[in-house]
Amino acid sequence: MKILVTGPNLQTSNGGQVTHLNNMKNCFEGDASIALNIFPSSDGLYDSEGKFKKVLRSICTLFKFILLVRYYDLIHINTTLDNRSSFRDLVYSTVAYLFRKSYVIQIHGGTVDRVGFFRIKLFAFLYKFILKKSKKVLVLTNVQLLEIKSFFSVEVIIVRNFIPPPLCEPVVKRKTNQLKILFLSRIEAGKGIFELIEACSKLYEKGIGFELHVAGDGPCLNNCINLANNINCGDNIHFYGYADEKLKLDLFNMANVFVLPSYSEGLPYSVLEAMSQGLPIVVTPVGAIPEILIDGDEAIFVEPKNSDSLVNALECFIKNNDLFKELSTVSLIKSKDFTLKKMREVFCSAWN
Repeated sequence: MKILVTGPNLQTSNGGQVTHLNNMKNCFEGDASIALNIFPSSDGLYDSEGKFKKVLRSICTLFKFILLVRYYDLIHINTTLDNRSSFRDLVYSTVAYLFRKSYVIQIHGGTVDRVGFFRIKLFAFLYKFILKKSKKVLVLTNVQLLEIKSFFSVEVIIVRNFIPPPLCEPVVKRKTNQLKILFLSRIEAGKGIFELIEACSKLYEKGIGFELHVAGDGPCLNNCINLANNINCGDNIHFYGYADEKLKLDLFNMANVFVLPSYSEGLPYSVLEAMSQGLPIVVTPVGAIPEILIDGDEAIFVEPKNSDSLVNALECFIKNNDLFKELSTVSLIKSKDFTLKKMREVFCSAWN
C-alpha cells in the first residue's frame, strides 16, 4: 500500500506534529507492505512571510499535491482545529475525495470554537461532509472525540501518541540530596513555565534544595531568563534552549522529576519520553493526561496557573523517601503502552 502523509515540513518546522511524522517514518521504514511518503503541506514559515508569498507558496504546494495524489492508495491528512489548518486541510481532503482516493483525517489539537469559518453554514457543511467521507477520523483525547461527534455527527476514534524506545536503558529514579527538576517543552506562557519559576522561588525560601533545568525554545525564553535572573534562586535555574536528542538524553539521565504544568495539552510527547526514561511525572490534568495517568498512583497532578500547587507537589518528594522509586517504576511500566510497535498496530488497523 502506498500512503501519502501530509503535515508540516520536517526540515523547517518543529513541534508535536513533526515528532509524530518522524515517528511514523521510523515505524514503517523498510516495511515491504507499506510505502510511506511525507508531503509537507505546511513549511512552518507562515509568520515570517508576506501575504503574497504566503498565497503563492500555498498555491504551489497544493498544485504539487494534486500532481502526486493520483499515485497513492491512501492519503493520511494530519491537521489541527484552527482557522489556517482547518481551511487548508479541507481543501486537501476535498482533492483526495475528488480523485476518489481513500483518506484518513487525524486531528492533533485545537477545538471547534477556534475555527471561525465553522460559524458559516456552508463551510461547516463541507467540513462535516469531508469528515463523513473519510475512511477514519482520528483524535487524541476523549474531549475532542465528544466535541467532534457532537458538532459534526461523525464517528471518531481515539489514537494516542507513540514514541521510539529509549536510546539507553532507563533506570529507576531514587531520592538524592536535592530535587533535579526537568522542564522540556516550548517556552511559552501556556506551558506554565512562569508558575514553575515562581514555585522554585518559593521552594528556595523554604530552604529546599533544587535545580531547575529548562530545555526548549519559544517566544518567552528571554522573558523567563530575565525573570530567573531577578529572583532569589536564579543560580539554581539553568536554560539550554532547543534540545537535540543527545542533550535530551543527558537531561533525562540527570533529572529525578519531570514537571509540565501546562494550561492545555493534547498528549505531550515530552511526558511520554520522560516516562520512558523512568522519570516521576508532575503535570496538570489537561488533555489526554488524566485519561492515561491516575493522580497519586501514577503521577502527581497540579492545578493549572497555580504555583502553590506546584510547591506542594514537589514537597511530596522531599517528605516521602519512596515516592521517586514508586512513580519512576510506574512511569517505566506505563510507557510500554505507547511504543512504535503499538503505533504500527493502530495505524495498520486505521488504514485497512
